Amino acid sequence: MAGNTSNKKRTTIPKRTSTRKKLSSVQKQQKNTTPKKVQKSQKTNKVKVSTQKNKQHIARKMPAPKGSYKVFTVMIFLFFTIYLCGYIWAFLNKPSVPVEMVTYGSIESASSLKGLIVREEYIVTSDRAGMPVYNFSENEKVPKGKTICVIKDEETSSAIEDKIDNIDKDILKSLQKRSDLSIFQEDVSRIENNITQLISTYNGKFMNENIMDIASLKNQIAAEMDQRTEIWLTENIEGVSNLSEEKNQYEQQLADSISTIKAEKSGLLSFQIDGQEDVLTPENLDAIEEKQVSTQVTPKYLSKTGAVEQNEVMFKIVTNNKWYIVSYLPPEVVSGWNEGELKYLYTTINEEEKRFPVIIETLSINEKEARVVFSATQDILSVIGLRNISFRVQSTSVEGIKIPNNAITEKTVLKIPINYIVENEGEQGVFKVVNGKKEFITLQLTRYSIIEGFGYVVQDFSNLKVGDTVIEPVEENPNTYAISEVETMKGVFVGNSSIAKFTAITIIGQNEEYTIVSPGSSSYELQAYDTIVSDAKNIGENQTLY
Repeated sequence: MAGNTSNKKRTTIPKRTSTRKKLSSVQKQQKNTTPKKVQKSQKTNKVKVSTQKNKQHIARKMPAPKGSYKVFTVMIFLFFTIYLCGYIWAFLNKPSVPVEMVTYGSIESASSLKGLIVREEYIVTSDRAGMPVYNFSENEKVPKGKTICVIKDEETSSAIEDKIDNIDKDILKSLQKRSDLSIFQEDVSRIENNITQLISTYNGKFMNENIMDIASLKNQIAAEMDQRTEIWLTENIEGVSNLSEEKNQYEQQLADSISTIKAEKSGLLSFQIDGQEDVLTPENLDAIEEKQVSTQVTPKYLSKTGAVEQNEVMFKIVTNNKWYIVSYLPPEVVSGWNEGELKYLYTTINEEEKRFPVIIETLSINEKEARVVFSATQDILSVIGLRNISFRVQSTSVEGIKIPNNAITEKTVLKIPINYIVENEGEQGVFKVVNGKKEFITLQLTRYSIIEGFGYVVQDFSNLKVGDTVIEPVEENPNTYAISEVETMKGVFVGNSSIAKFTAITIIGQNEEYTIVSPGSSSYELQAYDTIVSDAKNIGENQTLY
């Protein structure tokens, strides 16, 4: 058994040994295989490292957001640089003279116009020196033949009047004491009743504080009292007769010391005098010139309470409610007007807006101006002391080419018959006679009218002027023409090229700032979208704009 056991042990030992051997062989295999795995892992690590390096390299080489920002910044910088350079170039090359492009537009044509007022009136002068005493007030209606005022020699008349007043008082006292006055009692009572009724009638009117009503009442009461006194004095009573004779003597002396001014014609009384009353009359309307209309006349208000000298102007009487305005207006203002038409004039008098309906009495128009005479029959009291008037006509909208007023200038132009104007080598001009020979002169025509038969050119003293002779462009028997006719034209400087060229305009409306002109149909006239000089004072004919 032992042997068996030993055998078994022996048999098991080899098994163990074999296991070790197997293990050792496995270990050997592991040892043999381990380097391979390490090599593989090293290789894998190398690949990973190289991949990471490539990724890092790519990340460094392609920073997409940062690169786009730089490009965008550069583009913005270039844009602003180009814009700034363009602005500087435009600034350095802009015209040295301000210009603008004209277009269509409209204005409310309501310019302030001037006129001269004419009334039917006459002035009254004093026939002696003294103190005037008036029975009527300013703007009061004076009937024909009524006493407007008396002029007294104060030193003489005052003493005489006091004596007459005392005599009247004595006479009245004597008459009132009489008991046999019954024969005239009815007439006296009637007059006194009239006075009472007058006072009652005017009581309501005094609520309006109308000075004219007060003066009228005073005059009527005085007339009634004078009539009553005359009745009393008709009685031939001893004692009273002597007083009456004495009174008559003093009244004669008083008459020699005073003057009575009566109204030759009925009308409105006014103390506003300007010295033109005898010159500016309805009969002389046609003779009133433009310089008279533009001359300022200041009226003078005469005092009612001051003493006057002999032949001194005291007042005037306006004898007709119809009054006139003479005015010289631009032709475009009266375009479409006719004589006999009703118009409305607007003005301000004493800070109050007024509207006068007027009739066009006469209307005459030429190229430069229109002469208009208006007539009115309302509100003469508003203008009774005025001579000059500024007014506006009713506002109307005018359409056309709109230009600033400062762009308009005036030029003297020569009139040349169109049969003397010829085109030579693409340029218009005339043949001027110089020392017996003809010389072609280039012209810049301002206007060319087949209907009128004339071409118009700005006078240039170095090339063509009044007195020069031009010759017809024909071979046989050419006529000659001595330039003598000139006109004044309004126009603007057109600067479509670099040279300013005067171009005539036709004005159809104007206000304080802008003018509306008729659009032209030819190259000689102003047209929409032309470039003009904004202020004509800043440039001359053929001057360079740039």
